[in-house]
Amino acid sequence: VLIKDYDAFLADLRIYKMLPEVLGKEFYQQKKYPVPIKVHDFADPKALQDQLNQAANATQFMQGNGPNYSLTVGRTS
Repeated sequence: VLIKDYDAFLADLRIYKMLPEVLGKEFYQQKKYPVPIKVHDFADPKALQDQLNQAANATQFMQGNGPNYSLTVGRTS
């Protein structure tokens, strides 16, 4: 249900490497990779908000093993 309800997932850098085991193969089979961000060490809430907005608005590319790649740059609603 979580995969269907959300388009993007953000994860703290400190736990990012642990997520494949916790999230399961369904996330990675459907190309729903969590975006690593640094959420600690922010004393200013505005700086954290900027970091989260930047990560949410960025385009992510995960390189695979095959000869063909596809990158989603925009989408229509």
